Amino acid sequence: ITLLACLPLFSNYLYFGHDLEFHMQRIAAMAAELSYGQFPVRLTTTTLNGYGYASPLCYCELFLLLPALLYNLWLPLRTCYQVYLFAVTLATCLIAYFSFAKITASRRLGLLGALLYTLSCYRLVCVYTRAAAGEFTAMAFFPLVLAGLYGIYTRDKPRFADWLPMSLGMAAMVQSHLLSCELTALLLILFCLLRLRETLRPARLLAWVKAALLAVGLSAWYLVPFFLSTSSIPFMVNGPLIGKIQFQGLYLIQLFNPFYNGFAGADAGTNPDMMLSLGLPLILGLGLVVSCLLRRRDAQGQAASILTTAAGFFALTVFLALHIFPWDYVQTTLGRTAGKLAGLFQYPWRFLSLATVLLCLAVVMSVKLLTARDRRLGLTATVVLAAAGAMQGQMLNGQREVSYNVFSYENPTSCIGVGEYLIDGTSSYETIWAQPKPGSDDLHLVSYEKKQGVAYVSVQNDGGEGLWEFAEDGTELYIFPDVLDENGQPFTITSGENERIVLTIPANYTGTVRVWYQAPGFWRVFEVISALSLLGTVGYSVF
Repeated sequence: ITLLACLPLFSNYLYFGHDLEFHMQRIAAMAAELSYGQFPVRLTTTTLNGYGYASPLCYCELFLLLPALLYNLWLPLRTCYQVYLFAVTLATCLIAYFSFAKITASRRLGLLGALLYTLSCYRLVCVYTRAAAGEFTAMAFFPLVLAGLYGIYTRDKPRFADWLPMSLGMAAMVQSHLLSCELTALLLILFCLLRLRETLRPARLLAWVKAALLAVGLSAWYLVPFFLSTSSIPFMVNGPLIGKIQFQGLYLIQLFNPFYNGFAGADAGTNPDMMLSLGLPLILGLGLVVSCLLRRRDAQGQAASILTTAAGFFALTVFLALHIFPWDYVQTTLGRTAGKLAGLFQYPWRFLSLATVLLCLAVVMSVKLLTARDRRLGLTATVVLAAAGAMQGQMLNGQREVSYNVFSYENPTSCIGVGEYLIDGTSSYETIWAQPKPGSDDLHLVSYEKKQGVAYVSVQNDGGEGLWEFAEDGTELYIFPDVLDENGQPFTITSGENERIVLTIPANYTGTVRVWYQAPGFWRVFEVISALSLLGTVGYSVF
């Protein structure tokens, strides 16, 4: 299954995806910071022509550690990314197999669920057409959350092994794609509200609390600095702008058309959008689900209950993805906060990620019910769905290819998307100019260089106190930069044009000033908490 999903990787080229440039930059920048000794990486100093970028603070890069380390071993960047894609695909397949096999109590159905999910249309679009590294990494853990939900609600007194998948799945999503975690959390809250009486049973409620605490503990090293930084730094992503998203919703012809392919991003209309379909295997599976739901005599027992719940939530997520859902009304009528939260989703069709895993669960439960009624018919359905899934890769035909051996910084602004993690009001285009700028004729630049993530500015001041502006991202003003000269003398820094750092140079000063980023020391406490949570989880699981 993994090999089928990874066939495009066995090449000297990469399929060019929408976000490929951004994620290649993240890998290369992370590799550079690791070589400088910054771990965990909180801020990159090479991005944007050396200005730096705070992407790691907001967009966790834990799982990119693998390709970054490989890049530091002098492997081509293309190969590093291909290894990462293969590793994520393998993890997706194994996790899906474990989760669906546990829920269905059948290895055969676990294998079918793994095939349908790993080769699902939307996941392949995220991997190859969109190159959405964060989202397709998070998708690997959706089945784990389902397994955790199953464990918590099918036992009167859930044990550690029952709620552990929920903790691991949510923690992994937090550290790969926070937006996917937020979407999942919304559905989990709705599920708990719909089953409030069962949820409030003391043993089950305790399991939820334990799962949440462990997930927070495993993610504390990232979550706490993230909340502290985003609450104190005026990032553009926190700005007042609210983008309307309803016009990018899906049409039914897109959702149920398994035979078209495209590359463009979704916009008004349907052509030439990328393939945002359920795909042939899941469209066939949906027919089977509807058939089982219509047979009232089959709609009994635990399997039928799981089928009904999965199908219901699938219908909800599909409705949220369609252009008929009134997102514009939500954003304009329910207040600025609700509008801002809805706008953060960016695209209604993001809900296809959740719809896909829910439909896969509904399909395997339908096959289980069908097999119980007629074993031969169940085996036939399994074979047909598996064969259709194996052919899903044809949707990638005709996609453009590129060769990435190293990352080029020729165009520094194209590698940060829309610059969500710049300080509000900053222009990424002005980072093309990266030379120090004296505030008076009395200030002279002796030398200026950057080595190992440290900026060295040798200056000579022949007059009174003066200001010197140079190319460092002003984000550092908010996250405790170190500015010292060779004698350990600290310097006052302020914000200048385009949020560049401005040093106050004392009168008649001659010397070298060093500027570098160093994370606050107390953040190490939360790194220790996450490490202890991980060690405790492993130890308790083993012993």
